[in-house]
Amino acid sequence: MPPAQQLQQQQQQQQQQQQQQQQQQYRQLNVKDALSYLDQVKIQFAEQPEVYNMFLDIMKDFKSQAYAAAGRARAQSSPM
Repeated sequence: MPPAQQLQQQQQQQQQQQQQQQQQQYRQLNVKDALSYLDQVKIQFAEQPEVYNMFLDIMKDFKSQAYAAAGRARAQSSPM
């Protein structure tokens, strides 16, 4: 194998190893994590309930949009 090709192969292997290490460092979030985050936001803005309520409204809008997008994706992938 030519040296340039060996170098390229080594670089690809290193990149794959780095990606695997990064994936192992993170864990998938769950409902408990989300609720904990909401509690932290609520505590942070305890003196500003309007800010916390605005945050909740934004999260509700985001959730609605995510559900709508998922519904559109299902509709597009369904056979006619």
